[in-house]
Amino acid sequence: MKRFCIALVAVLALVSLPVLAVGAPVVFSVSPGELLQSAHVGLDMQTFVPYVGLDIAGAHGKATYDRTYYSYDFTNSRYYRDEVSHQEMEGSATLIVPHIGARMYFGAGKDVKPYVFAELMKSMAFVKGTSTSQSTYYNAAGAVTGTDESSQKLDGAQKDMITDLMGFWGINVGFGGEYAFSERFGVTGEYVLRYLGTGTKQSESKAATATSSPTNWSDDLSGTLKMTGGRFGMVYRF
Repeated sequence: MKRFCIALVAVLALVSLPVLAVGAPVVFSVSPGELLQSAHVGLDMQTFVPYVGLDIAGAHGKATYDRTYYSYDFTNSRYYRDEVSHQEMEGSATLIVPHIGARMYFGAGKDVKPYVFAELMKSMAFVKGTSTSQSTYYNAAGAVTGTDESSQKLDGAQKDMITDLMGFWGINVGFGGEYAFSERFGVTGEYVLRYLGTGTKQSESKAATATSSPTNWSDDLSGTLKMTGGRFGMVYRF
């Protein structure tokens, strides 16, 4: 993560150099309805437009479980309620997804300009979650015999696993065309091939001690998503 942040800052600095050097016009692009990479800002260097963007997504969920358990009273030949439990699990996640990319135009100066593009993105996830449970116990006569309450948050290993899995990376490549209504405003249509990947690896290795046995385990999870699609957008040059 640290290396990625350093690389992102470096890319932003490199992309900004042409503005200082040649005064390249700023280009703002937006693709309404896109889940990711919906807006970005770039530099109009005629046939070449490098750009950067930042997307933010959030999610929240809550689950409630209520259970009643019964035991059999052999003395009175009937079932009785011996436990009532209530459990709540709640969690949220925030995704910060910076992306960089570039478009290469062909046929500069025409109203309709075809181009190819490539984009790279990396998600940074911030998650939190809690779990609470309450249980009440009864005897065969219906009297309360005890209660139990507990509350816990996501521990380090669980949090790291979820953060890693949600911290996906992705590549977009494709081609499209821009129709210029004026020198400043235009619309675009694109065909996109998107590749997303994620993964996590957790492990622990401990030697045996006088009071505990040795521990040695490793979990490796990974996944990819490939899809194609089309998108429309708008471009404005300042």
